[in-house]
Amino acid sequence: MFWQGHKKEDYRTVKTLFLSLIICLLGGSVMSASITTKEGKPVDMGETITLLKPDLNSTAGLMQALSKRQSDREYTSEPLTLEQVSEILWAAAGVNRDNGKRTAPSALALYPITVYAVFADGIYKYEPDSHKLTLAARGDHRDASAMQDFAFVAPLNLLFIADFDKYKAHAQISAEMRKMLCGQDAACMAENVCLYAAGNGLKNVVRGSVKWDKVYDVLKLDTNRYCGVLAQTIGK
Repeated sequence: MFWQGHKKEDYRTVKTLFLSLIICLLGGSVMSASITTKEGKPVDMGETITLLKPDLNSTAGLMQALSKRQSDREYTSEPLTLEQVSEILWAAAGVNRDNGKRTAPSALALYPITVYAVFADGIYKYEPDSHKLTLAARGDHRDASAMQDFAFVAPLNLLFIADFDKYKAHAQISAEMRKMLCGQDAACMAENVCLYAAGNGLKNVVRGSVKWDKVYDVLKLDTNRYCGVLAQTIGK
């Protein structure tokens, strides 16, 4: 036999190495299975994009997401899946309770911020109540949504735009205070997206630099009523 003439210690050593190899192979299989994700659906850029319900069990824990949160300024053009787009928009401004309130807080629950999703194929307005995107402007307007080159490459930019008409019933709130409250609301929404991105292996950066005049023109927004507040880039 092979082991004739060999010491018992040699046999034990080889046996240990063999068992270790088997364990590593099995462990590698288990690890590979644990990180395999189902391929997502592409986003169909029609007049309306019906978004999917968020998978509330899919993300990393909050503390893990916080530990990974960072701003990135290098992106590929790889498109996001319908699942990712659906959950990004829901994280930003989705309805999470039966009473119609949302994932991000808003002063007086007025929700003056509208989220626009800027893709290579067009700008879409997010409708929280129906959880869908409706086409606002056809074409690639990423050059208007930012002033940095990386945002022109990334597959998704969000624009947070305030509607001051939401304060009509609150005349006691000054114009200056309205702007501050809208800034707070938009920041909370953007941070929700930051944590979603960090928990799902995506990159993001919150931005203040936007060619707002171009945005208002493309979306045909009355600047006496609407005001751009914040922007955010998301991608891979």
